[in-house]
Amino acid sequence: MLLMNVADVADEYLSDDRLKGLVAFDATLGIHLGPRSPTSLLGLYYRLTGEANGKTGAQFIPQGGMSTLAPAFEQAATAAGVTIRTGTAVARILADRGTATGVVLGCGEQLNAPIIISAIHPQATFLKLCDTAELGTGFVRAVSNIRSKGNVAKLDLDLISHPPSPASQLRIIAAGWSSPALSPMSKMPSTRQNMANSLPIR
Repeated sequence: MLLMNVADVADEYLSDDRLKGLVAFDATLGIHLGPRSPTSLLGLYYRLTGEANGKTGAQFIPQGGMSTLAPAFEQAATAAGVTIRTGTAVARILADRGTATGVVLGCGEQLNAPIIISAIHPQATFLKLCDTAELGTGFVRAVSNIRSKGNVAKLDLDLISHPPSPASQLRIIAAGWSSPALSPMSKMPSTRQNMANSLPIR
């Protein structure tokens, strides 16, 4: 059972294509598998093992939606004394005897710091921004051999009419249930818990 794909299991136990799509989305969210890929059913079982406030498979949505996360992080960082500069490219990472000491910006300004954190790809960080002479030969070879995977998804929505305005009135509707999309830390409906009870574990 665990080696099966989620599409076959959904076809066997569910009749509503919308619910099948919801189950398949849950099973493949964040992994490099499709609904008909072998072992994709494991993704669904993994997600069903989580819980929120005692509800199996439930999740939290931040107040205001996911778009509020970045401003919240920015506000917390600013309150902690962090200076955020956008639209400023880093041209080079400075190093002295293998230890990072700062960065040079695209405008030529130099910023010194004992710790440099890079959120871009390791190859871009070490092979393009750093002087490879400061890095070990084996390390450069290992970074050069990194292989990265990417996901591409497309979602087409067929709407009966224009969504209501303002956006705060939008509601999620799927598989027969609805819930406020933007309520404070609103939990996803207990549909996943019902799925957990209906899908057999062999």
